[in-house]
Amino acid sequence: MSTPRLGRWFGHACLLGACALWPGAAGARPLDEMIASHHFSVCAADNALPYSRNAGDTPGFYLEIAAEIAKALGLELEVVWLASSEQIRFTACDAVMAAPASVEERERDEGDQDRLRPRLLTIPYMQVNTLMVFPHQPAEAPSMAALRRGHVAVPSGSVAHQVLNEAGVPVWVRFRNDAEILEAVRAGQADAGVVSQIGYGWYRRNNPTTALVGVTDVLKAPGLRFDVAIALRRTNLATLHRIDAIIRQLRDDGVISTILAKYGIDSPARQQP
Repeated sequence: MSTPRLGRWFGHACLLGACALWPGAAGARPLDEMIASHHFSVCAADNALPYSRNAGDTPGFYLEIAAEIAKALGLELEVVWLASSEQIRFTACDAVMAAPASVEERERDEGDQDRLRPRLLTIPYMQVNTLMVFPHQPAEAPSMAALRRGHVAVPSGSVAHQVLNEAGVPVWVRFRNDAEILEAVRAGQADAGVVSQIGYGWYRRNNPTTALVGVTDVLKAPGLRFDVAIALRRTNLATLHRIDAIIRQLRDDGVISTILAKYGIDSPARQQP
């Protein structure tokens, strides 16, 4: 599965439709310039919990993890707020907190430690998985045959949408994101729905008595489960390796899993050296 295609699937949950290409980040910078400015800056969407929010005492897990990285660097966290993903190409933030991880891209980027690259991907810090959500515990094991007897809410143009279409499952694509899909299933507007485990976990955290049930591995295709990295913009390998080391430490100390758990997410990345 290509990185752009994964980016489109991930974008419905994270307002990150521009994850796959970020040239022109002219104001982003390597670590020595971050240190000179005393800031590590990230782009984030306002009012987009559980990812990020620009008010209240629940900043979102993107920003909590970013704050831990900034602290480890000895810097202050600065947030560049976005109204839409298209704005990202016009901003100077140092990092975007979610991009589909790519081993191939990391291998291509080895070489001169100080040469600036348009973007570099860190090691993964979490994993995104796809769930099929039902209004209650299904009476029979979920299958494509069973799904064909109803309608499944699914993000338009996603990998899951393609898989369901190829299997002949009727779909609704008018629901735009996890929150709308979960509400449609709860309200009986859809018989089932496809969401990320992030959206489902956040929903259950805020609705602990819900009858909704999420089932893994109903849909099987490349791209329905993938690791997530941080994208560093206009930076060098020396900066990447420093932030990789911080992510490893935060992972090994349980800091990342503790932050994710606050938002109902059980999603550690696969172990990386």
